Amino acid sequence: MNLIKKRKNNWLYDPFSEIDDIQKGFDDFFGFPLSKLLGYETPAFAGLWVPAIDVHDEGDRYVVKAELPGMEKKNVQVSVNGNILSIKGEKKKDNKIKEEHCCRTERYYGSFQRNIRLANHVDIGKIKASFKDGVLELALPKNESAKLKSIDIE
Repeated sequence: MNLIKKRKNNWLYDPFSEIDDIQKGFDDFFGFPLSKLLGYETPAFAGLWVPAIDVHDEGDRYVVKAELPGMEKKNVQVSVNGNILSIKGEKKKDNKIKEEHCCRTERYYGSFQRNIRLANHVDIGKIKASFKDGVLELALPKNESAKLKSIDIE
């Protein structure tokens, strides 16, 4: 059981350290990250911050929404390399708060990268991105060949 020392003579139990220990043991034993088994492209454990995403199909396009609370769009980059969509950025810590004054810190800070494998029929040249209220929204239009076509029966 790991303990975190937050203040002089004040010890607090960190339950997430147990999850970190389990993941590290799994990674060491099997030689590959637990996150791959669970289907994550980027680890969501081990103290790394990874934004939560939703992906849904709207027929003529896919929509990806990523939660990036407390971030500004200037600190987020979106790119496509082959069929991998990458969302990268850095969530900066508030330096006005001094470490010795912290009673509890649960929010994650630092760099992150989230990769999403795209279907082959996404029209990469027409992807659009918007950012509002800490939510990044990506519209990924499908190629004409992927859209549902009605066939008349003779």
